[in-house]
Amino acid sequence: MELPPPGETAPAGDGARSRVFAQQNHPTGARDGRILSADPSLDLELFHYHPLETIIVDRQGRVTDFNLAKKASEGRLPDRGDLMYVDYAAHHATDMHAELMACMERNASKTFPALKYKSKYIRVTISPFPKGAMIVSQNVTEQTVAEEALRKSEQALRESE
Repeated sequence: MELPPPGETAPAGDGARSRVFAQQNHPTGARDGRILSADPSLDLELFHYHPLETIIVDRQGRVTDFNLAKKASEGRLPDRGDLMYVDYAAHHATDMHAELMACMERNASKTFPALKYKSKYIRVTISPFPKGAMIVSQNVTEQTVAEEALRKSEQALRESE
């Protein structure tokens, strides 16, 4: 079954969910244009058991849900209704709330490969869907620190020659 065009929902009665988490432009979603499942409970289960921390926001940027990986993560959990990147996760150098709203307005995903957040580096992907956006985050601190140490070591080696 084909996904509806961005900003539209699936027609009623055709077995498709109107609330679709897997968009064509989502990095882990259905790139071939098919819905993950015609069974809403399976889609919801896939969302909740996805191994990466995921938060869902509505079109105003308010938190509506998050998955089990987010619940298992360290740190404070968002409250439903929190304005994402204002009431929750507001300590980025980049204005992430503006980035979130721009992604939804343009209906285009965006990935931030290594955002500094307090003492960590986080890879964040914002993927809009008709009723909001999915925000997937992954702690990449160890990788980022190792890459920076390697760069510094290579630079020191070049300068010593």
